[in-house]
Amino acid sequence: MKTTILQSYKQSNHIRDILDLPALPALGVQHRQSSPVFLGHWFEDEKVSVTLGRSMVDFLRNRLGVDVTWMVE
Repeated sequence: MKTTILQSYKQSNHIRDILDLPALPALGVQHRQSSPVFLGHWFEDEKVSVTLGRSMVDFLRNRLGVDVTWMVE
């Protein structure tokens, strides 16, 4: 499934909302985040399941095409 620019924009704003960050400005010019992302998780975290982190990695990689490095300690 190919993700459109609008879908990527909406998905990015959804993630930004979860992280309590301001929304991206309205679309006008295509922007692409080219910086790699590192996500880490402590496997004994009692508050956040490692499964949620894994889901975020899959979403970023497969839906948004982000270069993600994932590490679980």
